[in-house]
Order: sequence, then C-alpha cells, then structure tokens
Amino acid sequence: MYTYETVEDIVKRSEAEDVSFAEVVLRAEEEYTDMPRQEIMKMIKERIRIFRDSIQYGLKDKAFSPSGMCGGQSATLMEYPSFLLSPLTKKAMAYAVAVSEANAKMHTIVACPTAGSCGIMPGCMIAMEEELQLTESVLMEGFLVASGIGNVVMANACIAGAVGGCQAECGTAVAMTAGAIVSMLGGNARQIGNGAALALKN
Repeated sequence: MYTYETVEDIVKRSEAEDVSFAEVVLRAEEEYTDMPRQEIMKMIKERIRIFRDSIQYGLKDKAFSPSGMCGGQSATLMEYPSFLLSPLTKKAMAYAVAVSEANAKMHTIVACPTAGSCGIMPGCMIAMEEELQLTESVLMEGFLVASGIGNVVMANACIAGAVGGCQAECGTAVAMTAGAIVSMLGGNARQIGNGAALALKN
C-alpha cells in the first residue's frame, strides 16, 4: 500500500524503494482512484494546460472583474521595468496575479489548492518552465509532488481560509509550490520535504 499521512511517510518510502517523491505520490493515486497512471497523467497535463490558459487570459483581458476590485494589474506588472526582481521572479509574480484575475472574472476556475490561493503554484511553475526551458514531464512531476504535499495538509489540518485563515490557503499553496520547485530543479525527496517545511513555516 502506498498510502501516506505525512511528508515524512513519502520521503521514507522514496528512500527505501529508490524512487522519486513524485513516483510515490503517483502510485498512491493509482491505488486510491483505481485509475491507470496514463489517465492520471492525462488529467495532470490538462490541468497544466488550464494553468497556461488562465495566465494568458489574465494578462490579455485588462477589463475589471465584476466586483471592480481587480483587472489589468498582471499586465502592468509584466510591462513595468523591474529594478530589484529577477526576470523569473517578476514573471512568476505577474503570472500568479494573472491567474487570480482570470478567476475573479469567472474564467476557468483554478483551485490550487483553493481559489483564494489559485495563482501561486501556476505562476511559479509556468514561469520556471519558460525561463529555465524545462520539459512538460518535469512540470508534471512537480505537479505530482505538489499534490502529495497538498494531500498531507488536507489530511492533517485544513486548506479552508474560513477555518484556518490565510496560512491555510496561501501557506499550503506556497508549501506545495516549494516542493514542486525543488523537484523541478532536480532535488531528492528529502530536499523536497525540507523545502515544503521551510515554506510553510515562513
């Protein structure tokens, strides 16, 4: 059985069987859903496509949201010269805001893990893909890693802002994203776990 309750469970299984963090999560998903891995990977690929679509929609549509609270900020971020941020950081930030704007305008809703924290993971992952010229398979592994971390938080705490505040939503999203980034940069399972823990603590 590939069930896990903590990130440490995933790390230990990864080290014991000499497989990646993402592979442990994928095997657990196969068992839990009774779906073949090809179907699971197909679903992940579709979600990454939605990430990209929401980013482009948010950047292009500068109209205000129905509430009037947002609209055009992601495009402004992209266009404005950056003096302190690296190109990667600036792009990740703009992309994160773009997904939030797309959500606010009722485009395809992204919940990662919630609508309130929707832009963090897509923004960082797609910016990294573009700036570092990463392959889609690397992105998909990162997505699996993030899913495993999100599952752990859901099993042990909560991801609802109404219950746990901003840390529940954005804190979880940042931990998921940190784990995904470490994976995408070639980190091992323990490094992924440490990255997620440091992000969640801070």
